[in-house]
Amino acid sequence: MPLNEDGSENVGAAVGVDGYLTVTKDMGEDMEPFTGKVQLATGEIGDDLTYYMAKSEQIPSAVAVSVEVDSDGNVISAGGFIVSALPDATDADLDTLEEKLQHYPSIASILETNHVPMELLDQLFGAKDLEQVDATPVTSYPETSKARYAQMLETLPVADLQEMLDQDHGVKITDRFTGKEIDFNAEELQALISEAEDK
Repeated sequence: MPLNEDGSENVGAAVGVDGYLTVTKDMGEDMEPFTGKVQLATGEIGDDLTYYMAKSEQIPSAVAVSVEVDSDGNVISAGGFIVSALPDATDADLDTLEEKLQHYPSIASILETNHVPMELLDQLFGAKDLEQVDATPVTSYPETSKARYAQMLETLPVADLQEMLDQDHGVKITDRFTGKEIDFNAEELQALISEAEDK
């Protein structure tokens, strides 16, 4: 991966802007997933997510993400945040937040200090402006079903699915939480393509 002048990895240069950011949201058990898509703006994940929030969901937001890797490419730490404006936020509120974020330390340096989320929010907003309504611990989700992965594949362009079929005669997906491999053979992939073409 190319490096920035400070030696950090230049994700934007590696990703480029010739593509799309597609976000699929799980809307709950009995609802179809929502999918939004925007052209990549910079190739930097945080910048492109900010652009997505503004263009697709039309919510002014700020996104910061960072991954720290060792010399062997192993992930040491990863984290980030999304700050989204509520409907009654004023332009002055957003300008103040934008100014604070410009002087906010990098996520990588924050992760090294082991701050808890409320401390990070206090740095951004000040304790007097904060009220913690709820807190949800980070958890890994149970194993995703093959049907759920099929729904995710259906969000891809038909041309991409056809390329997987032509070149690999199927697709193999590895669940990042469990390590389990989910296989879609040529017939299953062709069925997904046919279903997508019929929509």
